[in-house]
Amino acid sequence: MSKKGLKTTCSYIEWDTLLNLIDDLKEEGNLRMCLYISIASHVGMRAGDILRLKWKDLLHKEMFFWKEKKTGKDRTIIINSKLRSIIHLVAQKKDAYSKMEDYVFSNRTGLKPISIQYLNRNLDRIFKLYNVPISGNGSSHCLRKSFARRAYFKLGENEYGLMLIQEVLGHTSIACTRRYLGLRQEEINDVYLQL
Repeated sequence: MSKKGLKTTCSYIEWDTLLNLIDDLKEEGNLRMCLYISIASHVGMRAGDILRLKWKDLLHKEMFFWKEKKTGKDRTIIINSKLRSIIHLVAQKKDAYSKMEDYVFSNRTGLKPISIQYLNRNLDRIFKLYNVPISGNGSSHCLRKSFARRAYFKLGENEYGLMLIQEVLGHTSIACTRRYLGLRQEEINDVYLQL
């Protein structure tokens, strides 16, 4: 059965909470999860695409080009200075500069990326351990949703911003993007609150 059109079971994480979590993970030496959460929340890529990243895609770059696995669409990904500093910190600790062909999130063998199931179990564990307030499943998808909401609010919460987010996320319509961001439900809730 196709999941298209079904309501997602994860919510988003407030931006300040995400930044605090990234700092905590960095301080405690959990660099792999620190890096994953940083990439997911700063560029909004799907988990499957992030897990396919190799060090050569990220190091010494301010942007890179990516073909999305799910849609087949080409994207240009900008790496902002905050994300770049985390990438370089982790790369130095992992000696990644000599392993440019390696997956950033490799499994134990080093030949393949970790699985999405493994990633989601770790994220759920981290969200619980750090008391990250989240409703629904603590999964990789809530980071993409957090990215989208942060971008929408930074763009001024308007139709133009919705159009840009729609393009970035690859949604088919503005209505889909509104639902994804939870805006439609918030607007419906306001109807009741205004009575």
